[in-house]
Amino acid sequence: MTDPACAWTATTSANWIQITGGTAGTGNGGVSYTVAANPNPASRTGTISVGGQSFAVTQAGTGIGVSLPAGLTALRNSTLNVPVNVGSTTGAGIIAYDFRVTYDAELFTPLATPFDKTGTLSSGFEVNVNSSTPGTLVISGFGSTPLTGMGALLNLKFNTVGDITECGAFNFTAFQFNEGNPGASTTNGQGCVVSGTIAGVVTYANAATQTFVPNVTLTADGSIDVTDATDANGEYSLSGLGGGAYAVTPSKTGEVNGAVSALDASMIAQHVINLIALNAVQQASADVSGNGTLSSFDAGLIAQYVVSLPNPGNAGTWKFTPAVRNYASVEAHQANQDYSTILMGDVSGNWTAPGAPPPPASFVMADETAADNADAPQTAESENENSINVRFGRARSGQNGELNVPILVSDLTGKGVYSFEFELEYDAESLVLEQSAEVARLLELTDTLGGGANLSFAVNPLEAGKVRVSAYGVAPLNGEGVLLNLKFRPNSSGRASRASELKWTNFRFNEGERKARLRNGTVTIGGRKKSDTDSK
Repeated sequence: MTDPACAWTATTSANWIQITGGTAGTGNGGVSYTVAANPNPASRTGTISVGGQSFAVTQAGTGIGVSLPAGLTALRNSTLNVPVNVGSTTGAGIIAYDFRVTYDAELFTPLATPFDKTGTLSSGFEVNVNSSTPGTLVISGFGSTPLTGMGALLNLKFNTVGDITECGAFNFTAFQFNEGNPGASTTNGQGCVVSGTIAGVVTYANAATQTFVPNVTLTADGSIDVTDATDANGEYSLSGLGGGAYAVTPSKTGEVNGAVSALDASMIAQHVINLIALNAVQQASADVSGNGTLSSFDAGLIAQYVVSLPNPGNAGTWKFTPAVRNYASVEAHQANQDYSTILMGDVSGNWTAPGAPPPPASFVMADETAADNADAPQTAESENENSINVRFGRARSGQNGELNVPILVSDLTGKGVYSFEFELEYDAESLVLEQSAEVARLLELTDTLGGGANLSFAVNPLEAGKVRVSAYGVAPLNGEGVLLNLKFRPNSSGRASRASELKWTNFRFNEGERKARLRNGTVTIGGRKKSDTDSK
């Protein structure tokens, strides 16, 4: 009660306290006030004075966040670092802290010194710990200079003793700065025992310079199956593995990129009769029959592969060394787990990785000559010297009514042509090609460059209207003229046209280093064959 005649006023010493009602009066009365939000982690106290009497107003601070990270990992039987992270401590006047953390003692055991203050906010503090109770750490820290900054207050240190893939919680059961001011809000964390990684590089064995192989699948078979694929640099890394033994197997399909050719068959044939000597890697690539030795049979299998004829060989598949790597455990990291690989059938070693600059085109159509020369660095004269002209000659009738269509080439002398392969299309309504892989039914080799050089052939009619041919020998072709004759018959059941176009879709001498300049042609049924050029 106040004397009814007594006058009073209300004032405050703090700018964060605002008196909103009853700032002055006589006798009894009331005073109302509001407070602004406290932006600081520590609490603060201000006063309101009324008629000579003071009243304390204490406002709690925002508190400081204290957290243990989730997603911590460490290898089995290694050290797990658990940082105690705090928000900004600057200006909070913190000169001491005390806290308790629990953990799974079956997964983690504290180190002999279970903390590290190096590089933390506590680097200038005295820190004491009690780790005598399994599953609990009690930590106390103090100093004469208040903490400043934010980040790791202290690092806790544990040894991981649990099994791979097991995880356990780290929980605060108590935390206090000073004697409770500023306040603290805690967040718990988790740690997991993980396996090591298996990493390495895959390279191409049959290459003059180091060549990396992308898109190789590495499969780790174990308690948890894991796969990865090599990148553009041939690198892979297998992580997230489980406990126990593992076997890692590399594999790859496709991406032959034209590396297997009739020239590879020629190199095998030359090696068999001791004209050339293949090195060990080349011999491994050449053994497409898989019997451990080289013979002309391997050459024949490659020639069949080139024209897509089914055969029991493994040309076009990938072989790795080692074929598999075994690991008793993956508790530790396994680096430099490299593999080398070969593409079966690529004896010359001309395979290029996807994304690498493509090799020059192996052929060009005659009407594209001008554009091709415009892009080429050499002169037109040197271009003509390095290239080989290919065209169709005049068709002639055989004894059984077939049409023999000659393929003519310019001079091959001195150009080192050991092999060639091609694909062409024809009008199946006008012409019929025997649907057989027997060379005698499809090709006439008498008095031809191919026949005279004792070439071996593989022919695939593919489908009506398309044929593919590969040929190879042990000696280079010489001279000019008829390379071989294709054997057609007029189609008596189709809507035969008097003129049937012959159209190249692919041609390659050796592996394309000698460019073929092609001209399409037209066969006139019942008359002579016309070529779209008269030049050789």
